[in-house]
Amino acid sequence: MQKIESVAEFLGVVDKFGKRGVLYRGHTKESYKLIPSIGRYRNKSIERGFDLEKKEKNSLSIFEAEYKQYIDVTLKTKWELIALAQHHGLPTRLLDWTLSPLVALYFAVEKNMDEDAALFCLQHEEWLYGDNAFKNDPFTIARPIVYMPDHITPRLRAQQGVFTVQPNIDSELSLLNIEKYIIPKEKINDIKWQLFTYGITPKIIYPDVDGLCADLKWSQLEGF
Repeated sequence: MQKIESVAEFLGVVDKFGKRGVLYRGHTKESYKLIPSIGRYRNKSIERGFDLEKKEKNSLSIFEAEYKQYIDVTLKTKWELIALAQHHGLPTRLLDWTLSPLVALYFAVEKNMDEDAALFCLQHEEWLYGDNAFKNDPFTIARPIVYMPDHITPRLRAQQGVFTVQPNIDSELSLLNIEKYIIPKEKINDIKWQLFTYGITPKIIYPDVDGLCADLKWSQLEGF
């Protein structure tokens, strides 16, 4: 499995693809699997005897009823509802990816967990967006697909967010054109600093006051 030890080395990987439309995802731990966040509750659902899919739909129904108290945005479809919930931390069947290789690299090194990190690259031809997505039900799809959402929040736009969604929510995403790269733990801080010098900082990734404060915390107190 190939290693990435610098930003320049990773840009060489990106250049190798020679095209746009490749998806990227960073993991702070190499051991993390490509499983949607809702699927990680399967063991707990078995232990406690609850229906995970039912809990997922109940959570989304409550979110739909209450989100307008906090966010001034109008959602048109169930897809947009799930995308918004996902980006604000609700476990869903969507798996986050980005069109920006540097954003994915940032997520891989954002927190040094004293373990190797990982970065995934996915080339996939079947995309859903616009009317194509709206004609499909995210709860009954037959095979894994890529969903390109409208950028309904500044964070989705800044992160160039894209999602995969799959029929089996507690299985690892299985597609042919996924490549995995390892970031050695001793290189994580170096790469984070390199990204900072290229302008890939928390306030770019999180375009709000939280991002600004995270940026200042790292650049002024932790990153030196």
